[in-house]
Amino acid sequence: MTPALAALVTRARRRMRRHRVVAAGAPALAAAGGLGLAWSVASRLVLLPDLDALVTALLLGAVAVAAALAALVRIPAVWAAMAADRWLGTRDQFATAAELSAGALSGVGARQVADAEEAAGRV
Repeated sequence: MTPALAALVTRARRRMRRHRVVAAGAPALAAAGGLGLAWSVASRLVLLPDLDALVTALLLGAVAVAAALAALVRIPAVWAAMAADRWLGTRDQFATAAELSAGALSGVGARQVADAEEAAGRV
């Protein structure tokens, strides 16, 4: 992959990773809140050990683990290039170049990669 295209793909991966963390964190936080509320209600109705701080720490730890797992999932270069195309409205220019750079380049493919490199340099 060319330098400007690789930099663009890296930035798109970072942005996608942040989106994944937020998307995974919201349901995890809602589930942890629901479980925390259920623990609180159950501890009011039934005699349970005084473990509120431990339960809270475990639930927040579970949310942190869910967010970390979402951030650690590898995003392929072609997917990041597709996302960059969608965000920048370049009509699959970067995704095509990312796919073509994985193999041997011919005349038309080399021109497409060069055009994508130029466009990525302008971004």
